[in-house]
Amino acid sequence: MEEESWKTLISSACDGIYNGQTLDIKHLTPVLCYQYALLKKTPDINLEETSEVDHIIPQAKLEGNQMSPTSYKNALFNLQLLPKADNILKKDKTLNELTDSFLRQAISKYTGIKEDDFEKYSDVSKIEELKNERLAYLLDAFGEKRKTELSN
Repeated sequence: MEEESWKTLISSACDGIYNGQTLDIKHLTPVLCYQYALLKKTPDINLEETSEVDHIIPQAKLEGNQMSPTSYKNALFNLQLLPKADNILKKDKTLNELTDSFLRQAISKYTGIKEDDFEKYSDVSKIEELKNERLAYLLDAFGEKRKTELSN
């Protein structure tokens, strides 16, 4: 795909809609995996463990919430891959409710969200700021980082 096509895909996926269709997690999981490959960030799992898609802002916080468009629940900016055990540990917790330091560090590493911002991004009213930060992170991965990897 051309760089501009990636930009359109990532921007649309961060809105949770592509070509007029609401996106589902199954559509975005390969994009998350490719992002990790581009950024050379492999999850800290053993070979027997699987990864699962997790919501940065829990689904329960977004369902029926008037501060957020419905499409944001499964939008690319609100998704990350976590090892299954970590995903179970996180469950419906917001970022500021996480006490396990390893999990906090892993989420920061794979999402590009600084731990200092966990408090801010636990507040649904800050969802547009989260979207903008993650969109910039993802556009960099699928823009400059992808271009660099393809030239190698």
